[in-house]
Amino acid sequence: MANNNNWVVNDNYYTYIKLKHGSNLQHVLKELNAYTLRHALADMKAGNDYMTNSLQPLKDIHLYSLEFQDYLAYKQGNINYLYLLASIALVILALGCINYMNLTTAQAISRAREVGVRRVMGAGKASIRYQFMIETLVISFCALIISIGLAFLFLPLFNTLTGQSLSFFAMENRSLIVWLFLVTLITGLAAGLYPAFHLSAFKPVKVLKGKISDTSGMFSVRKVLIVSQFIISTCLIFATLVIWNQLHYMINAKTGFDPDQQLVLNLNSGESQKNSTLLVNQLLKNPNFKSVTLAAAPLVSGDLNLYPQGKTINDKQQVFFDFADENYLKTLGLELIAGSNIPPEAFTNTNMQEDMELHDFGKQVILNEEAAKLLGFNTYSAIGKYVSHLHNGVVYNYRVVGVVKNYHYFSLHAAIGPCAIMGVNPLRCSAIVAKIDGRHITAAVQYASENWKKLNPDTPFLYGFLNDIFQGDYEQDKHAQQMIGTFTFVAIFISCLGLLGLITYSTAQKAREIGIRKVVGASAANIVLLFSKQYFKLILVANLIAWPLAWYYMNNWLHTFPYRITISWWMFAVSLSSGVLVAFLTIAFKTIKAARANPVISLRTE
Repeated sequence: MANNNNWVVNDNYYTYIKLKHGSNLQHVLKELNAYTLRHALADMKAGNDYMTNSLQPLKDIHLYSLEFQDYLAYKQGNINYLYLLASIALVILALGCINYMNLTTAQAISRAREVGVRRVMGAGKASIRYQFMIETLVISFCALIISIGLAFLFLPLFNTLTGQSLSFFAMENRSLIVWLFLVTLITGLAAGLYPAFHLSAFKPVKVLKGKISDTSGMFSVRKVLIVSQFIISTCLIFATLVIWNQLHYMINAKTGFDPDQQLVLNLNSGESQKNSTLLVNQLLKNPNFKSVTLAAAPLVSGDLNLYPQGKTINDKQQVFFDFADENYLKTLGLELIAGSNIPPEAFTNTNMQEDMELHDFGKQVILNEEAAKLLGFNTYSAIGKYVSHLHNGVVYNYRVVGVVKNYHYFSLHAAIGPCAIMGVNPLRCSAIVAKIDGRHITAAVQYASENWKKLNPDTPFLYGFLNDIFQGDYEQDKHAQQMIGTFTFVAIFISCLGLLGLITYSTAQKAREIGIRKVVGASAANIVLLFSKQYFKLILVANLIAWPLAWYYMNNWLHTFPYRITISWWMFAVSLSSGVLVAFLTIAFKTIKAARANPVISLRTE
């Protein structure tokens, strides 16, 4: 890096600056860009490049770095997953509020006489409302105390589920109790406001005469709340199905290379790089090693500007590269569809301070189909053509000797782009990739470790497997999948609790009707269907509303992936049947018990 005299040669580095307190960020950014233009404009014009600066607060790097990510960046967090968690929490909270409103208004008749007596004694509507609001807030704060205890209990499980290491006692959580108080207060107000106004609206004369009933208007509001619950549950079920299938597709899609049983050894010191060729030769002597290659990285290590020989830098394409030896294609199982492999080359340079282009690159290159296409070559006519690379004012030419079938060197989050493979000085390599016998993985690792320690006694032996490295890009998706599945179950459970409460109250209110129906010959199945019918209609309405909403949002979500599944009819069918089945089991659980009760008891009580 110290030898670079060109401003646009290598931009694979991040610069950290500490600003004085109160600095104007826009002014600093303007000055930085002006400085860059003063010094780098000539190099940018010569290389048909453009450089600009951006500033990002240090504390924002982890969660807000998606737009800055590249193939060299460390894995970053994603603020979208926090939004996902917050959305799910709000949905579950909303379901709880709906349950409370439904059950409170359903029991309005049993509390109507209390309201009537208080109104006759001189209590105004406002005092009645305050009473019910206070009751709701007390319940809400009691729930807060219980939830804090449960959160402490389940935090380790949550950390496992999300791959985090959260703690209640972290310094950044010192304002947590304030937020919990505010959320609890808002939840109590939201859940209690409608029941308070509804219960305080009873006419005292009608109430005391026993003329109050569950009116059709009230029941319509309750229907809206029930439908809202099932809309939320149906959307979550649908989203779960789509996310699970999309992730399953990405994880199991063919990558274009062989990721299985690929042992990766990290050459993490000058000692190990110097002895890398000796180690490769030792590994090949063991029958558990089928093929071994030296590479700058397991799949991709950098990028270069390339353009067809005879054209100018204005026609350049940014092409991803991996630099490796002649065993790279065989080891990774890449499919050569035209031309030949890169030949073995001898490198004598030991000065690693020089630019790699000077002495450490091979003279032949293999392109993937996408690179050949973007450079204006036909897959088969590309063989024998030359591509040029401008570096530090010098043009280097490389002969195209082969074209490989496109393969996923990144996860399926990114579309396959132009990629190339070129020979390199072993001293520039940072990895050994070995295809090993899957039946003797332990023995192969042990053999590699023993030979490593003989050759590199001062360097720790670090290894991994290519499939684990590649699949690591899906870790956040797996966490999202698990979270969505878990919280969908929680949401459905909460919806069922609300439905169970309504059915329990409804069967208690209609005990006499059930008794009469039993006396005149109705079976338990007839009574279950009687109660189920009205709810099945609501579930159907909920699905008709939820389906287009769920399809719209999940279809937009799928379009963030270059490779994606299509939303199929069976996903709609499963979301509907799941809702119907869960609702039926919930309703049947209580109504069967009521239907099997002795009708004489309920009629005698009446």
